[in-house]
Order: sequence, then C-alpha cells, then structure tokens
Amino acid sequence: MYIGYLYFHAAPSAADFHKETINRVKNLHTSDCLRANKSTMTWGLEARVPFLDKEFLDVAMTIDPEEKLFKKGRMEKVS
Repeated sequence: MYIGYLYFHAAPSAADFHKETINRVKNLHTSDCLRANKSTMTWGLEARVPFLDKEFLDVAMTIDPEEKLFKKGRMEKVS
C-alpha cells in the first residue's frame, strides 16, 4: 500500500483519490500544521501550510478529482 504522495501518484481511481483526500483533511488535527507554519516563519522561510486557510481548502476540494490524478505524459502540478 502506498502512503503520502506516492499513494496519490498511484491512486487506483479518481473516487479513491478523493476519498483519501477527504480522509487526510479530516485528520489534519493529527498533524502539527500550525507549529510547522510558525517554526518556518521564525527562520525566515516561506513554507506556508495552505491547509490552514479554509478558503483555499474550499477551492481545492471543489476541483474535479479526475483533474488531480497523475496521467502519463502530463506534468505533475500543471497550472
């Protein structure tokens, strides 16, 4: 079983991809996002944690999961 980005890269279907995304968002409380955000800011790094922004999350979750899947021949994180 894949975990993290590897799972998303090899997700079996758009539905499975979306289900795992929802699961990860629901369990963000198990990650220390706020601490990560503050500790990078302390050292002048620009590594923001986007999931702390509810508006960003609302937009990201409305994107069609099919568009988020890795497809051979298409660049990841295409704009």
